[in-house]
Amino acid sequence: MFPRLNKDGTCAEILRVATVAALCLLVLLPARTWLAPLFGKTMTPHHPYAVLADAIRRHCPAARTVVAESLLSAGNLRFARPAVSTLLLLEDARRAHLPRAGPAALVAHTQDAAAALAVFHAVWPGARLEGRDELRLALEDGTARHMAFMLACVARAPPSKGNG
Repeated sequence: MFPRLNKDGTCAEILRVATVAALCLLVLLPARTWLAPLFGKTMTPHHPYAVLADAIRRHCPAARTVVAESLLSAGNLRFARPAVSTLLLLEDARRAHLPRAGPAALVAHTQDAAAALAVFHAVWPGARLEGRDELRLALEDGTARHMAFMLACVARAPPSKGNG
């Protein structure tokens, strides 16, 4: 079908081009974190999850579990505070999985806070939230942009599934 590809020189040329393209990708992939703000993009490393984890520690010092409304928040908070377990609110609501007994914190992006609160109360009706606060945290990309989070402490942990 392509008789020219049957020659050794052509295969070597294709291999050189593929190697250069692969090396460019390997160099540019990590550089996207620094290049993204130049194009107005926000990368996950710019999100203030370490600062949010510190705010959770100060706001809800007894919290051993963080219930998050988004997978991105749950995962990044887990990386920021490995000693604290994280639960994904919507996943656990679908599975009807209750959090471990003990103090917890509820975290949601402000724009999704109303829906997160509704799901939280529907899944864990016995839980009571205290100290609800809104945090505006600066992105770590050198711009003046912010991310807003709703943070609340779970005052009374819901009963475990076996206890009713």
